[in-house]
Amino acid sequence: MHLAGIILFAAWERLDRPAGLRWDPDEAKRHAYRWNAPTDEQPKTQHGAYRLAIIGLSGLTAVPTARGTRVGMTVLGGQEDDEGFSFAWPIWRPPASFANIRALLSHPDLREPQALDYLDVDHVRITRRISLERYRNFTHAGPLE
Repeated sequence: MHLAGIILFAAWERLDRPAGLRWDPDEAKRHAYRWNAPTDEQPKTQHGAYRLAIIGLSGLTAVPTARGTRVGMTVLGGQEDDEGFSFAWPIWRPPASFANIRALLSHPDLREPQALDYLDVDHVRITRRISLERYRNFTHAGPLE
């Protein structure tokens, strides 16, 4: 499938310089696991992935929420717990409308294994926000277990 020059469902080559959104876990350079400091190595990414993410952001309603004395954001598919912020999203089988996707993201059982099978959801993926030095990033998404 092609979308404005973006190849979907194929391995990405990651030849582009990052746009600075820091959503790609491969942009995170962890010094502790390297023989030398990776500061001279410029990370590579796939601009098409960022384009798809930016389009998808329009579906994520975010509202300010009070958490004790702090104000945070609540977003469709997002959850804040003792381990920090995580984001979950369904992988569905048939084509879905924008309204259907938003409904799936806000479903109360989104994080329950196989709870959305009856809605043709194949599985749910989850990523966690992590802090690396002064920057925040996200982990590689894994399936809900």
